[in-house]
Amino acid sequence: MTKLWEPYNIPIVGLAGEPNSGKTMWGLTVDPNCLRFDITPTTLVWDTEGSSVSYVGALNFERVDITAGAANASEMFAAWKASFMPLSPRQYRVCMLDTVSEIESGLANYVKSHPSEFGYTANQFAKSAGLFWGAVKNEYKRLLILAASKCETLVLNMHMQQEFRGAIPTGKRIPKGKDTVIEVTSLYMTLMRDTKAKEQKVSQRPSGICKWPGGKSRLVRINPETGQPQQLLPPFIQDASPDGIREYLKAPPDFDNLKPSEQAIPDKILTEDERLAIKAGIASDESTRAQADLSRVELEKEIHSEIKPEGLDNKTVEDLRQKVLTKISLEDAKTILSTRYAVTKLSQLTSLQAADLEKHIDSLGN
Repeated sequence: MTKLWEPYNIPIVGLAGEPNSGKTMWGLTVDPNCLRFDITPTTLVWDTEGSSVSYVGALNFERVDITAGAANASEMFAAWKASFMPLSPRQYRVCMLDTVSEIESGLANYVKSHPSEFGYTANQFAKSAGLFWGAVKNEYKRLLILAASKCETLVLNMHMQQEFRGAIPTGKRIPKGKDTVIEVTSLYMTLMRDTKAKEQKVSQRPSGICKWPGGKSRLVRINPETGQPQQLLPPFIQDASPDGIREYLKAPPDFDNLKPSEQAIPDKILTEDERLAIKAGIASDESTRAQADLSRVELEKEIHSEIKPEGLDNKTVEDLRQKVLTKISLEDAKTILSTRYAVTKLSQLTSLQAADLEKHIDSLGN
């Protein structure tokens, strides 16, 4: 059987877009078998909001209603996990999760209520948001990669949402989904209908941004003439349907002479402010993960140690405070407490952490 993206592999695709931008249809039509009713369906859809219902009978696919019997996001997450875990590797050609937001919420609830499965306690999660979200992201990535092993291509759909700065809406639209999706995808696109076509007739084939910050592509080949890596997809694809993607895989664009339609990324989709906001969000997320990594080392020592962590008495706290402030500034001390131990006060340290802090402060003075 011919590969879906011959001769390349696209194990995970992420699609963001407004309602009716073509996300569901995109996933349902990746596999040409969608038009063959004489064979067992080779496309499986985990439907979290009923988007694929209207295509039942018109296209050949298997639909799992994740909402059936589920009272909340936690139960929807459990239903999704129970559905894909027993599947054999490559049992389907295409699997689609439509959409991811409910699953992400349910996963976060699961991790919070089962901290021991991830090597932590409820108290440690309560003290450090970095540890909690680090565990959520690690588990999310693991599950997405595992789900992708059940098929040739896993499609992950995301809605757009209002952007807020603080509690104030900016009036701009951004993808609704965790950046974990962007990290695991080989192809990530923001889909839209042809804006010119809307003046008369809406295009049946979506256009797509596949260049950061509206999307990205890891699809490359080695140029036989130069020996250098070459992108297979342009920044903007007028026909971003699965067939349109395949055409570019057969004949990649000339990046030295891109067509105007391949260069254009409509300003109304992502302004410079939006790009900066997305970058800032990812920078913040990376900072959170870095904090989690630093905190995790010390907390794991506590978890696996036979010595029960004990709080510090007042005299020890005061002695430690004096030593710290004679070596470093107050701001540096706050930074170390937050990033190294995931606490805000010296009194929150355990005896093990206090001893480590003294060694760390001494090393800074050398």
